[in-house]
Amino acid sequence: MKLTDSKIKGLRPTGKLYRVADGKGLALEVSPTGAKLWRYRFRLHGKANMLALGAYPTVTLSDARKKRDEAAELVAKGVNPAHHRKAQELNTFRSIAEEYLADQSEVWTPRTLKQRRALFEAKIYPALGDRPINDISSADILRILQGIEATAPTMAAFSRQVIGAVFRKAICTLRAESDPSAPLRGALKPRNVKHHPILPTAEIPGFFERLEAYTGYPTTRAAAELLWLTTVRTVELVAARWDEIDLEAEVWTIPAERMKMRRDHVVPLVPRAVEILRSIEPLTRRTGWVFPNRDDSTKPASAGLLLRMWRQLGYKEFSPHGVRGTFSTWAHDSGYRSEIIEAQLNHADRNVTRSSYNRSAYLQQRRAMLEAWAAYLDGLKDGVKIVPIRKKA
Repeated sequence: MKLTDSKIKGLRPTGKLYRVADGKGLALEVSPTGAKLWRYRFRLHGKANMLALGAYPTVTLSDARKKRDEAAELVAKGVNPAHHRKAQELNTFRSIAEEYLADQSEVWTPRTLKQRRALFEAKIYPALGDRPINDISSADILRILQGIEATAPTMAAFSRQVIGAVFRKAICTLRAESDPSAPLRGALKPRNVKHHPILPTAEIPGFFERLEAYTGYPTTRAAAELLWLTTVRTVELVAARWDEIDLEAEVWTIPAERMKMRRDHVVPLVPRAVEILRSIEPLTRRTGWVFPNRDDSTKPASAGLLLRMWRQLGYKEFSPHGVRGTFSTWAHDSGYRSEIIEAQLNHADRNVTRSSYNRSAYLQQRRAMLEAWAAYLDGLKDGVKIVPIRKKA
C-alpha cells in the first residue's frame, strides 16, 4: 500500500535501519536515530542504483513523488539521475561565479578580490546563486539590479558588469549560449560619476601650512607628504614595507601583488622623499612596515589613515586620492609626454610591449619629472609663483 502522511508520522525507529515502500521505486528509509530519508531505487544498464531525494518532512510525500517521477524520466532516457544532478550543480550561477573569481584571483589584488566576493555574497548569490545558469533571464537580473539601484546606483551598474562576466565564463566553457545581462545596458538610470576633486594650485600652499601645523603622529604627517612626492595610490603607500625601499638607489619597488595593475611598479624617490624616509626609519624599521598600524604593529596602517587626516585638516571634498589628479594636471600643463605621466601613475596601457618599456626606460624621465614636481611644490610653499615650463614633446 502507498504511504500517507499519517502512516509516515506513525513510523518509529527500531534498533536497525529499515525502509517502507511507496511504489515505483520510491521508499522512505527510517534510521535508528529517527531520521526519515527518501530513496529512489532504479536499474540502469543492468545495474541497481539508489538516489537520495531528501529528508522528510522538509521534502514532503508529494515532493518526493515528483522527484521520483523526474528521475524516472531521466532513467527512461538512459541518463543516471545522480550524474545529471551533479552536472546541474556544476552549472549553477554560484559554481560558475566561483570559477570566475578563482580565475581573477591571479589578476586582482587580495583587497579587490575580497570586495568582489562580498558583492556576490551579499547582493547576487541570494537571488541567483543556486539557480541553473541557463534558467536565468534578463528579467531576473533586472529585478536584482533595480533592488541594488534603490540604495547604491553605482554598485548596481557594477553588478551588471560582474554578472555579465560570469555569463561570459559560462559561454566560453559551453555551459551557456548567451548573456542575458547584455540587453540591460542602459536599463539603469544614468549615473553622475563623481571623480576625486583635485586641489587647485592656489590652495596647495594652504594645505602644506595646515600639514606643518599638524600635531598628530609624525609618521602620519610623513605619509601625507610622501603621497605628494611619490604620486602613488593611498593603499599602496600605507602598506609600504621597508624591504621594498632602497634608500641608497633612491627607488621604491612596489611588488605586483600590491598593485592595481598586478605588475611591479618602480617609484623614483626624490631627495626630499629619501630625507623623510630616513627620518622615520628609526621609528618603524623594526616592524617591517614603513607605516605600521598603531594598535597592532604586525599589520600596516589602515587604508583610511590619510583620509581621516585630510578631514582633520579641514578637507571634506578634496581626498588623498585627488593628489594624483593634481599632479597629473600639473604634469600635462608642464608639457610632459602622456606616456611618461601614465607610467608614473601606473595606469593601464593597452599596448603590452610599450607598457613593459615604460617601467624601465621611463625611469630616468619619471625621476626628472618628480624632481621638477617637488621643486614646484617647494616653490608654492615658499610663496614663489612658478610658471610651468613647456617641455618638448
